[in-house]
Amino acid sequence: MERKPFDKKKILFLLFPIALWIANEYLTNIFYIIPKMLLTYLPLSDDFINRSASFIDASISISLIIVYLILYKLMFREKLEPEVRLSKPQSTLFTIIISFGVGGVSTIWLELFEYISKHFQSLNDQVQNFSTLYDDMEQSPYIWTLLAIAIVGPIVEEIMFRGLIYRSLEKAIETPWIPIVISGVMFGAWHGSFIQGVYTAILGIILAYYYKKTRSLFLVIMVHIINNFLSTLPPAWDTDFSYSLILGISYLCMGPMIAIFVYIHRKSKKQVENTVI
Repeated sequence: MERKPFDKKKILFLLFPIALWIANEYLTNIFYIIPKMLLTYLPLSDDFINRSASFIDASISISLIIVYLILYKLMFREKLEPEVRLSKPQSTLFTIIISFGVGGVSTIWLELFEYISKHFQSLNDQVQNFSTLYDDMEQSPYIWTLLAIAIVGPIVEEIMFRGLIYRSLEKAIETPWIPIVISGVMFGAWHGSFIQGVYTAILGIILAYYYKKTRSLFLVIMVHIINNFLSTLPPAWDTDFSYSLILGISYLCMGPMIAIFVYIHRKSKKQVENTVI
């Protein structure tokens, strides 16, 4: 029996996500210097400088987007055909429903964790830390908070995790579901805390699957943007009523979200069968 030749490229693609994870830390530190220098030398008010966390974060993300897009274009020049072809109305509706649906899943996890944490002090400390996680960024003018959390943040994360990490794992591992799970778990771990890591891992797995089926970075970026925007509303909308309405819609969208993925799965199988025939 003839042995398959050792594929060095697969090893490189397997190691790339770890290398990118490490490199991201260094790049973030490097790009952190640029907005800091701007804040120091430009004639800006002390109030703006003291509330500049979101401005700095947005600036870093924009720099990373440029670097990662170039890297993505260099590494993955071939255009993959989608496993499922969706019309524009379908993809728009599916993306909105998934955005709300993953919000419902996240809320259930957070409420469950908060309930359990009442009986364990260490977990309660995590809840307290999580509740203040974005306090520094929320001190900035809303436009910078919106840009950092709900626009450029999701864009850079999707290019990094779905565009670069998932695609690399996909080239290295033949079993389809393994790259989806690994890239999702990496996405959760990248967020640091356990409480945030669990629901972001679930989000990462959902987004990786959606990307695998549609081959559209744009769609997964939009899911991420909408999902983050729903928790970063403008001051005029930042009311208990708004969040209660969003929460209700999110719970209602969980069922349709599951139905969408069942539909996409079945449609992709039919498309493959028709191609083989």
